[in-house]
Amino acid sequence: MFAYASLLGIAKANGYIPYFPSSHPLTSIFSLSKIQSGNAECLQTVFDDRPCSYNSEFMNLPPGNISIRGYIQSWKYFRLMEKEIRKEFTLNKFVRTRATLDFTSYVGKFVRDGRPVVGVHVRRGDVLKPEARKLGFCHAPKSYLDNAMKYMLRKYPNAVFLVTSDDIEWCIENVIPPKLSDIFDSKESLHKFTNSSKIKKFQDKVPVVFSKGRDPWSDFSVLSLCNHSIITVGTFGWWSAWLANGHVVYYKNVPLPGTKLDYELTKEDYFPAHWVAL
Repeated sequence: MFAYASLLGIAKANGYIPYFPSSHPLTSIFSLSKIQSGNAECLQTVFDDRPCSYNSEFMNLPPGNISIRGYIQSWKYFRLMEKEIRKEFTLNKFVRTRATLDFTSYVGKFVRDGRPVVGVHVRRGDVLKPEARKLGFCHAPKSYLDNAMKYMLRKYPNAVFLVTSDDIEWCIENVIPPKLSDIFDSKESLHKFTNSSKIKKFQDKVPVVFSKGRDPWSDFSVLSLCNHSIITVGTFGWWSAWLANGHVVYYKNVPLPGTKLDYELTKEDYFPAHWVAL
């Protein structure tokens, strides 16, 4: 998704025609319009040696057919065409229908009550492996998720959390929202919130729903339908949060210092400035 979005932004900046193969797996999920079925003859290759950082040189490329090798994972490449990118990443009819049904089955009753849904993506599996940690990846601990949920509840005290993960059993045991009465500074501030228009009926216990998604794209699609987002590590959560387009909290203690990923990632290039680091 970064490759497609950044390609479109870079092509527009240079006045070039983007080339993205119609055989790419993304075409089975999204209604992409900027795809090509023919073969492209590239005369020159440019390399992205810092995959999670912005390279301004790509916005002023030399003439001729250009091939970009790398991940080009920065929102800054497509910041001037956000509206177009959101349109490109419209779920196709089948995926959208299935996602809507799943979303409704998970949190439909809360949505009907006017409650905002905070999507939570927890990546664990592969980032727990020694080889991943050597590269600089790490998992977000329970303490981060606790703090992120408290942060969201202070802003949206009537929220419900929808959790997806590659380790949903760990989440069921560890993703436990606090009681509203535990996160406000005083009884006076709690009284203020429970009597405001932000919360229709006071319930001290915060609802949390766990996805039993049939596949990763199912979870991704459901997350993109949420109002706000809590993400941990990786581009899966990043893009689901970007598409949801609400308030976003991300885990700030990645990558691990002194690693390859630490060199490759510039946080202000990778995370939009209005997202909140915890």
